[in-house]
Amino acid sequence: MESKKSPHPDWALAHKRKGTELRCINSNYYLYEATGKWNPEKKRSVKIGGKVRD
Repeated sequence: MESKKSPHPDWALAHKRKGTELRCINSNYYLYEATGKWNPEKKRSVKIGGKVRD
């Protein structure tokens, strides 16, 4: 099985930590807090976004 290559450059991935996600908006990279919470009605987890980190 082949591993997926990230669409983000290596320098941006170096700043990614557990509990965060990278977003590319208009060729600028932003690091956001991201968590998930279980939703018993939908029977799956729901992504919860966070603040922009400096």
